Amino acid sequence: MKRISSKSILLIILFGTLSSCNNSKREADKKHYEAISEFSAAIKLDPDNPFNFYNRGVVYHNLEEYRSAISDYTSAIKLDTDFTSAYNNRGIVYNRLGNYDEAISDYTSAIRLNPNDANSYYHRGVAYYDLKNYDEAINDYNSSIKLYPNDAVVYYDRGVAYYNLENYAEAIRDYSTAIKLDSDFASAYHNRGLAKENSGLSYCSDFKKACDLEHRKACSLCNKRCD
Repeated sequence: MKRISSKSILLIILFGTLSSCNNSKREADKKHYEAISEFSAAIKLDPDNPFNFYNRGVVYHNLEEYRSAISDYTSAIKLDTDFTSAYNNRGIVYNRLGNYDEAISDYTSAIRLNPNDANSYYHRGVAYYDLKNYDEAINDYNSSIKLYPNDAVVYYDRGVAYYNLENYAEAIRDYSTAIKLDSDFASAYHNRGLAKENSGLSYCSDFKKACDLEHRKACSLCNKRCD
């Protein structure tokens, strides 16, 4: 389901290994800081290599040291102004920090460099959603879906945007598609139940299914509204 840029493969492999081999957060953090030391040494040896800064930025990103991550992604971009993944990742960090305009600018740069990257449209849609600009969010989710039509999360998020616009029919349609793609998507069942309730349709089966999947809010609604 996940779509991966080639420039991200190195770090995804690295951190996939860390998370699978280390059960304790302390051990995982130790490995992260060891990686930072290694990438810092690589930067001293080859300060003109944007991947060294990018890779260290990903480590900081994983540690939620966002300011350091932004600094390294920025250094990578200065060295390679066409570094799509660096724009994308910096945009994600900006979004985490609530700097939505900066995030949108970075995603737009990533889209300009690679207009066929569904992730960039999706993440920009999330930033627009966080700004409560639901129409623009839907436009970007549409673009993401056209490029990659099998991601349940994008349909779900577009459904949430439609729900906020009180377009419950479209919300139900998107939640239903998300469920087809991921039959254990508890939040999609819960939200579809809410949209059905607002549409005057039968909704208890969705709340019950979400509750079966351990969605606490759905369980509470089920107990209050359903037999």
